Amino acid sequence: MHPAVDGTGVPMRKDDVEGIAGKQKDGSAKTREAKLAIIYTAEGRDPETGAALKDKGGEMSSCLIDGAAAAGSRDPSDFAMRLDREAPKA
Repeated sequence: MHPAVDGTGVPMRKDDVEGIAGKQKDGSAKTREAKLAIIYTAEGRDPETGAALKDKGGEMSSCLIDGAAAAGSRDPSDFAMRLDREAPKA
C-alpha cells in the first residue's frame, strides 16, 4: 500500500478556533489544519520507469479538519488512527 498525505492551514472565524492552541504570539490560532490522505494499492510497475502503477479501484481517501498532533507526542493523532481504521488491510 502507498500512502499520500498532505495538510494545509485553513483560515477560520474566531469562534471556530476558540480554545485551540496556535502559533500566534498569544498562543491563539487563526487557522485549523485541513488534512487529506489517499491510500492506494499498486501491484504492478511501469515497465519503462519502474514506478508503481495504482490498481484500478484500489484506493481510499479520507479528509479531516483538525489540529495537528502535539509536537513530540508518541501517540498517534486522531487522523492517523482514523486512517488505520479505514485503510484496506493487506
